[in-house]
Amino acid sequence: MLGSILLGFVAGFFAGNGLPYFITGSFAQEHQFLLGKSAYTNILAGVVAFAIAALSWHFADLKDHRMAVCASAFLGVVAVGLIHARVWQVNRGLFRKSKAKDR
Repeated sequence: MLGSILLGFVAGFFAGNGLPYFITGSFAQEHQFLLGKSAYTNILAGVVAFAIAALSWHFADLKDHRMAVCASAFLGVVAVGLIHARVWQVNRGLFRKSKAKDR
């Protein structure tokens, strides 16, 4: 059961992680990624994340633990969403002090 819950979390995490990268790349926008900063690498990152999510979901035992796996997948999506909100907000400079306040 613990393995199924972990696989559900991984599936949700990677599905939630792949979506913004895939959408950003599909609209020809760039976002920094390990392999570079281009729309093509963002699409590649999104597709690989979707593949990991699909494999994790496939191997999770949904027959016996459907609610637990679905709940852990939900938590995985929420976790990566919160991480993205924090990281992308910091990268835009929203947590830095503005120069007007420093004067």
